[in-house]
Amino acid sequence: MNRTEQILAELISIPSVNPRHTAADGGETRIAEHLARWAQGHRWQGRLDEVLPGRSNGVVTIPGELPGTILLQTHSDTVEVQGMTVEPFRMERTAGRVTGRGVCDAKGQLAMFMAALERVADDDQPHHTIVLAACVDEEERFRGVLDLCTHLDPEKVLGAIVGEPTELALVTSHKGVLRGRILIDGPGGHSSMPDGVVNPITVAAEVIAYVAGEMDVRLRELTDPQVGAASLTLTMIDGGDAINIIPRQVALSYDRRTLPGEDPHAVWTELQRDLEGRFSGVRVEEPALADPGLPHSGAPLVHTFQDVLSRHDLPAAAVGVPYGSDASKIARLGIPAMVFGAGSIKQAHTPDEYLDLDQLHRGVEVLHDLLTTDLTPGAA
Repeated sequence: MNRTEQILAELISIPSVNPRHTAADGGETRIAEHLARWAQGHRWQGRLDEVLPGRSNGVVTIPGELPGTILLQTHSDTVEVQGMTVEPFRMERTAGRVTGRGVCDAKGQLAMFMAALERVADDDQPHHTIVLAACVDEEERFRGVLDLCTHLDPEKVLGAIVGEPTELALVTSHKGVLRGRILIDGPGGHSSMPDGVVNPITVAAEVIAYVAGEMDVRLRELTDPQVGAASLTLTMIDGGDAINIIPRQVALSYDRRTLPGEDPHAVWTELQRDLEGRFSGVRVEEPALADPGLPHSGAPLVHTFQDVLSRHDLPAAAVGVPYGSDASKIARLGIPAMVFGAGSIKQAHTPDEYLDLDQLHRGVEVLHDLLTTDLTPGAA
């Protein structure tokens, strides 16, 4: 096991499942504490920023000689482990792969950052100041990166690299997301007397059919050349009081993926107008989450990153992806942000989550090359 794999194994052994709507168990904070101890061992500055009770970001700062800061950011939380077919909190190696919860999304990316920084330190002081941040709550409401953004000075940050599994492709744009609930109300009543009573379950079935049919066709016509088509997916159904009561309410949760440039508020307003005007008893709540996505950036750092990828015989074209990340929140500050990492998003959240070791090690090489390059605007 080489150093990068050792770092990753240590991270996997620390459970940090996003608590979602339950009390925090401190897992994300234990990752932050681990990161702070690692920084202390290298005589770097490490701190914990409490975002929510029991949930802290971990932030490491490595001073550089030249003006400007490079931000390396990823998330410390993972999704749940129920139903996994591999050991979730013990990294296991087999056939050129490693398995475990978060090995791909996104502790593998944090390990890649940490290993690259250790190699940079071996070369002496980095050119630019480097900030490494492992943030909470990416898998739910992005509150960790939003807190991090309050500590950043956009005038000093040359660019941000956000760690997510991209198969070592350079991602410069991705979809945004709008999440909320569609409520369907009715008067309720005794199940033995359904005649003339609006049943929210029946209306919900009509809404579901409309979303999967006519609305889906319409959204597929909204496309972006890099990230593809817009979409709306119904993801949860909740309702009913008892088996012999006509329900008073049914709730449908939705996930609307927006295109770069779409205004999330305008998207919600249009969804509200459409559904409430079409179906009786329907209310579209204000969204619980609205993120505009990551617009493509042609910043100098992007071009430098492309040159580095070419030197390592990797595809250098900037691409877009359909999923979201913390990068869009950083980009809203005016900081050029891109997404890069080892592994495939297809393996994220899966029962047998794995990461190809070859990509992990090549990612470290690429980042080491990038971080030892003079990134001052105008530098040759």
